[in-house]
Amino acid sequence: MPTYVVTASKNALSPEAKQALARVITATHCEDSNIPFYLCQVVFQDVEPTQQFLNAEPVTVDQIWVRGDVRAGRSEEQKTRIIERIVREGSQVTGVSESKFWVYICDIPRMAEYGRILGPPGSEPEFIANLPADVRARFNIS
Repeated sequence: MPTYVVTASKNALSPEAKQALARVITATHCEDSNIPFYLCQVVFQDVEPTQQFLNAEPVTVDQIWVRGDVRAGRSEEQKTRIIERIVREGSQVTGVSESKFWVYICDIPRMAEYGRILGPPGSEPEFIANLPADVRARFNIS
């Protein structure tokens, strides 16, 4: 399912802002894709300000990049809705200007999760039903 990686300068986002942004990203993707929230992963990468460059210069502290790796098969309209909502609501919950929110949705043709190959978008019920009992118990999947 989707994995979103949020990259920002170290200390640019408080733990509370990260939690709020993770909720925005998860809700946005899952509601638009009609999948359970437990299938969406959000990872934060904090980098030293001197390790992140734009225009060959260190970036300002409040620049945010979001890269979403999702299974191929979503429409351009769906990806546009997801991007626009993450920018809008992400800006609201973090206080970072929309102009400093960069969001990328990258189509991945094949991937594996929980040790199993995923099918196309829409095949989640079958995928979930076939997960081993120990995996379902570990993640409270019903």
